[in-house]
Amino acid sequence: MVATTILRSVLLAVLAVLAWLPMVVLCVSKIEGSKGATAPAPAVVVGNPSVHLQLEAGKPVNSALFGIGDDWTVGVGDWHNTTTLDAVRALRTGITRFPGGACSNYWNLSSSNVVDDCKHADCKNSSRWCWVKKLVDNSPRGTFDVTTFLSGVASACTIKQPVIDLNLLHFDGDTAPMLVDRVLAAPGGQSIVRWEMGNEYYLPSDWPPPQSYSCSPVSQPAGYASRVLPLVKHIRKIANTSSKIAIMADMDELLDSATSSAAPKRGVWNDGIISTGLAAAADAVTLHDYALNEGKLKSINQTFWRTAVAAWSDAHVQIIASQVPKMFGADKKVWMTEFGIVAPAITSSSFFTAINHGGVKAMYVLGRSLGAVAHSELFDNVQYYSVGGQGWGQQAGMLRWGNTSESAGRLQNDAVAQVFAHVADVATRRNTHMHTVSQSGDDVPRIPVAVSGRQGLPCLQVAGFSNSTGGSTAADLAIINRCLDTISVTFGAADKAVAAAPAGGFVARSWTIYPSGQGTPAGFVDIPHSTASFPWPGPLHAQSGTRDVDREGSHSMNDAFVVPSLSTVVVHLTQA
Repeated sequence: MVATTILRSVLLAVLAVLAWLPMVVLCVSKIEGSKGATAPAPAVVVGNPSVHLQLEAGKPVNSALFGIGDDWTVGVGDWHNTTTLDAVRALRTGITRFPGGACSNYWNLSSSNVVDDCKHADCKNSSRWCWVKKLVDNSPRGTFDVTTFLSGVASACTIKQPVIDLNLLHFDGDTAPMLVDRVLAAPGGQSIVRWEMGNEYYLPSDWPPPQSYSCSPVSQPAGYASRVLPLVKHIRKIANTSSKIAIMADMDELLDSATSSAAPKRGVWNDGIISTGLAAAADAVTLHDYALNEGKLKSINQTFWRTAVAAWSDAHVQIIASQVPKMFGADKKVWMTEFGIVAPAITSSSFFTAINHGGVKAMYVLGRSLGAVAHSELFDNVQYYSVGGQGWGQQAGMLRWGNTSESAGRLQNDAVAQVFAHVADVATRRNTHMHTVSQSGDDVPRIPVAVSGRQGLPCLQVAGFSNSTGGSTAADLAIINRCLDTISVTFGAADKAVAAAPAGGFVARSWTIYPSGQGTPAGFVDIPHSTASFPWPGPLHAQSGTRDVDREGSHSMNDAFVVPSLSTVVVHLTQA
């Protein structure tokens, strides 16, 4: 028995060695991981699924596709707080909204405070907004006004003009215009161009956390229209001529419509904003997407749950791109001013608790922005909820203030922030153009399960970025591999995709890999003192590498680059 066991072990070892013989090695470079280890660069293994990635013609980068929101009026300290501004800048926040999410429905932009009767601010007659009012009342004058926000948090974003969300729960067609006037009167207010008509008035009365609007006329499309339509006229008359206006649409109803193979199956709310003329009067629809929870994964083999979460945002972007033009008109834009995973979905599930601040969650968040790049003709802005310092968003936030005796007062980041900030930096700070990226090959690998009803999604989700106006022969790609297989990729560019694009295609010159499969780190670490260089040191053990062009400058099959399973990769390409 012992001899047999030894013989079996020897045979397995020999087979393991033989399995490495057919490798085509890309190169040997220094790979800088969390401990600066030196190791072989990614290698192409014969038999790996392979894909050719091709950059298509580019458009100017829209930084608003990399936005992050929060309930800013439920904050700690003021909006010029150094730590808060450092957090917004570190994340490369493209755009945000003001006053925020649910807090917008209880905020008076004119008085820069919670509405006067804080005890009856919502339809459940709770006093949960009174502590915010007390905070504001006890703060120096002007701490929470529009001017302070514009010169503070908003100025730390790439786009300095936030989405303004107007309170139509407490202000009607006669009184709401004064909210607009107050914003426009603030220094910099005249540059505001995005106006959002309220926040989630369609929610059912039992929605958790308790947000009930059923006592107000705005909970029905007709009542909502009676307040919005006069306000639309006022904004068109007095605000910046480039101003755009978004009305609320119901994402859950939109998802339901995707199950119909015939005409879109509209729900009560979405049908109502069409029949009342709201959709025709607006430039865009606002969608908030919190549909993901463990119940939505039950029909999928648990082996692929991480894959499904990583691909969820991409699936929903495709559903939106299919349904919105048919439902609301081809000229309507989409403002996704909130998306994420609600706190109860996280705390009630050991699976979602485990992935909440890890690399798979980063894929879910980043996948929304990359999907919007692929459908940039439709999406105007995309904002994940949340930064993390405010309200219940702390459960889903990318950042937090240290909560142990060793870390108290220090800003900390999770894996979502670590990956998102890197890609947002590449997309909006280092490049001027964004590109859809097509995939081709004999058998492009695809996800083996349906994700939110979408069959056959490719394993890879990719977006490209370049400085095409400068005659560049270089580009950057953000690649998410949602599958359990490693995938070999080669790179090229369509005509006019990148000015002076090399006829021979591109080669990976440098890269950072964020491994995100089961067992990879999650949680929070202290944010680096300098957030200007990437990758940040944690919590994911990122691996960065470079390659040198050979002396002749020629390349062949070894141009292929391997994208590891369940990973996000940022790769810099240069002329082959």
